[in-house]
Formats: sequence, C-alpha cells, structure tokens
Amino acid sequence: MIHTAHYPLAKAYSRLLIVWMTLVMFAAALPAGKAAFAAPIEPFEATYEVENDYITGGIATLTLAADQENGYLFSLQSKPTGIFKWTNNGRIREQARLASLEPPFLASEYQYLDKGRPERSYSIRFDRTAGSFALSRENSMSVFPMPADVIDRLSVTLVLLDRVRSDPEFKRLEIEALDGKQVETVAYSNRGVERLRTDIGEFDAVRVLKDRVNSTRETIIWLAAIGESATVLPVKIEQFKKGKLSLRLKISKVRMLD
Repeated sequence: MIHTAHYPLAKAYSRLLIVWMTLVMFAAALPAGKAAFAAPIEPFEATYEVENDYITGGIATLTLAADQENGYLFSLQSKPTGIFKWTNNGRIREQARLASLEPPFLASEYQYLDKGRPERSYSIRFDRTAGSFALSRENSMSVFPMPADVIDRLSVTLVLLDRVRSDPEFKRLEIEALDGKQVETVAYSNRGVERLRTDIGEFDAVRVLKDRVNSTRETIIWLAAIGESATVLPVKIEQFKKGKLSLRLKISKVRMLD
C-alpha cells in the first residue's frame, strides 16, 4: 500500500512543467551576499530531483541545445521513478524551437506532450508577421490572434534567466506569455540573495517569487551562476499550496553542451 502522503507528489506531476514559468558539474560559488552575473546563456543540460517532504518520485531534465536547423531547442522533460514508474502520470515533455539565444526569445514552434493524459497534449506554430498562432490539438487545428511579441510558456524561463544574468538586482519582471490559447501576464519579484547549498556546490542564489493573483499556490525559484561559463540556471524550485510544500525540484547535475 502507498502511504497517503505520497499522493500530493503524484498529483503534482501534472503541474510540473507549469512550475517552470515557470526553470554545475563545476560549481563556481560567488562571494557571500553578492550576485554579479554577466555571462550569456549557453547550451546546457541540467537534471533535477523531484520530491516533496515525504518522498523523491522523479527526475526532470531541462535542456537547451543546438538543433539541425541552425537554431535551438529548449525542452523540459519529467520522468517518474520508484513507485511511480508503473504509471505514465508525470511523463511530460515541453519544448520550444528558437532561432537564437538572444532576447526576446520568440519561438517559432511550441509543443506540450503529456503521455499520461494525451488529451491535454497540443502544439503551437507562431506566425509573428501576421500576429497569430495555429493551435493543434488531437485532430483539430484553430488559428487565433496574438501580440506579435508574445512568449510561449516555456521560453518564459529563458527570459527570467536572461534578466537575472544581466540585472541580478532587478525588482520586478512582467512577461506576456501564451498558455494554451490564452495570453496571460507572468510576474516575478526579486526577493534578494540567499546562500544555498546543493548537491553540486554552494551558491549565492537570487531568490525569485512567481506572483500569482487570487491563487492559493506560491512558487519560489533560486537562480545561480554555474560553472566556468557562469551560466545562470535554476538550482532549486519550490511550490506551495495553502502554505504547505507540494513540490520541490533540486539540481543534481549539469553539463554544458557544445
């Protein structure tokens, strides 16, 4: 029998990719109390353990890699482990295709694939010139208007990383993001620098709160400069519901890609 305390983690898997709006092998810690980042975003692969206060139930992999079309593929994939391996719940892949690693990170394509609940899977193709996007779900396709500079919900993570990289003392960041067919404002506020110990080293991380209006959920993201390249990455993410921890992601390893 599975202890009832395990169920919040299993249920939280379906929200794993939403948490990233919202996002090492050689740890390069900064002096205590300081956060001065300047290095550009570079291709990487970072792995995270997914847990709550009761059990570790999966891994998540965040990857930014060059593709065969002279662009980049940004992806987040979750995979259940242990007692959750018997179900497809939590097997989710989210990816965005970008032309470059320069702001404003406007993807040409976006895909959300949920193997456990395929009816929730969909893909988007952006037409930036026309100010519209084509949303494909199962056997249907519809076209909707949108602001020409809207960001897909995964690439919001790149916008946040770039802001922390260029201005670690920023106060507030608001981004227009597309979630399904709805354009919403994603807001982050800077809560200062916190010394954080992880499996890959100790860092002075910028602590960022994802603001949620009229919600019982709260998400906190810690971001730090990693390795010799000083690429800024999320090193820990925690999600709370009604003040109680429902999900935690902790970085366990990373490698820089060519």
